[in-house]
Amino acid sequence: KVMEVFIKAAEYMELPVRRSDMESLEKLFTVVRTELGLDTKNMRQEQAKFWKRNPAAVK
Repeated sequence: KVMEVFIKAAEYMELPVRRSDMESLEKLFTVVRTELGLDTKNMRQEQAKFWKRNPAAVK
């Protein structure tokens, strides 16, 4: 299961992402959140933690 998350993350990292292209980033976060079972009650906090831990995904 962990390898699937890494594979999906690697696929997204290879895609060119514009700063205005938030839809792809939101989709990435949704996939990772689903795979890792992040708490939906603290969605904004979890999302902020995700962006801080994964700055390469934002590029």
